[in-house]
Amino acid sequence: MIPPNRLPTNRIDVIRFVTIIVLAVYACGSNLAGQLVANDLFVVTEVYQGEQPEPVEIHEIAMVEGVFYDFPSKDDQPWTLFDLPQSRVVLLDRKRKQRTSISTEDLIRITAQADAAVTDPDMRRRFGMDGVVEQGSAGELHLTYDQTRYQVHAATPERSEWALQYGQFVDWACRLNIARPRGVPPFARMRLNEAMTRQGVYPQRIEVEMGRKIGVDPTPVIVRLSSRTTLSSTINPETRKRIQEAHSMRVLFAEIPWDEYEY
Repeated sequence: MIPPNRLPTNRIDVIRFVTIIVLAVYACGSNLAGQLVANDLFVVTEVYQGEQPEPVEIHEIAMVEGVFYDFPSKDDQPWTLFDLPQSRVVLLDRKRKQRTSISTEDLIRITAQADAAVTDPDMRRRFGMDGVVEQGSAGELHLTYDQTRYQVHAATPERSEWALQYGQFVDWACRLNIARPRGVPPFARMRLNEAMTRQGVYPQRIEVEMGRKIGVDPTPVIVRLSSRTTLSSTINPETRKRIQEAHSMRVLFAEIPWDEYEY
């Protein structure tokens, strides 16, 4: 059973939780696991809170020769390498100069175990595990469960393979979120993303509303986040430099066992 205390209860954790939802709202379906991609792809996702004009977080994602590099804008977040050719996901902590890793096989196993462990109908509803995706007009997809509502404005990419490439990255990102101690199970996204994968589209814009109770004396709040995602075949020089730095860090940083790494 997934413990209820893994759900966020204060405003900062709620925002982080919903940010994860927005970033990883595409293609978490199991049918994508294990597939490799060949063509380069550069993705920029900007996450916004409420009506704020500036993003609260930006992720640059480069996909080169089957390796996906996730570079968050915040310095306290690790760089993540989804090295599918070597069947490993590597986290690089630049502040502590540490690295840890987990096999893709373990991520698949942990995901399956987490799904099977949740048998209580109320808990499954709470996580949206049996949610039904609704098709809207003009490429919109909707998914509503418990106190959460997704509205996805999907688009067909310039190149058909980009939807699958981006979907592969987020599939592994979803599994990683399940395996990390503070991760919240993204099963609702899997339902939505399977529908998007079948259509060969990507989430150009996402809007999420989530009701939560936060504080010592729990107060109901509605958290609203949105994201904007662009896809391109051109990886900028700065990101290319980060890729090289990531390779160096992977060699030089001290290796920490997965179960001892502090997130």
